[in-house]
Amino acid sequence: MAIITTYATLEDIRMKAGFEKASNLADRHVREARRSAQAEIDSALAIRYTVPFVPVPEKIRTLTIKLAAYTLKHDAYGDVASQKALEALRKQLQDLADGDTPITDELGVDLSTSEGVAYDFGDQDRAFTIGQRF
Repeated sequence: MAIITTYATLEDIRMKAGFEKASNLADRHVREARRSAQAEIDSALAIRYTVPFVPVPEKIRTLTIKLAAYTLKHDAYGDVASQKALEALRKQLQDLADGDTPITDELGVDLSTSEGVAYDFGDQDRAFTIGQRF
């Protein structure tokens, strides 16, 4: 059985959204918002980082909470403020994906696994050429 990593608790998401006492909001909706936020984060950052994050850096935990919370608020109210917050959070996510803002562990070590594309083959022949078909 696979262990599923969660980046944030349901309680943290409810609190950020202002829904901690909203008994009419089922946990399954909050779980779905969290799952969606984590999937969006993992998808955006997979090219630069090993995902899922274990342990979860604080920056990722906070981003997950905010993405999930503002998604819940936007779904509930459809307000402009929640939409603008989501846009700003997605900009932050893009900055993380582009490497403009590093994600570090608790010791300050950059967690990036991206080393760029190597193009120098030295004296070795290329394995494939443009004209080959598979």
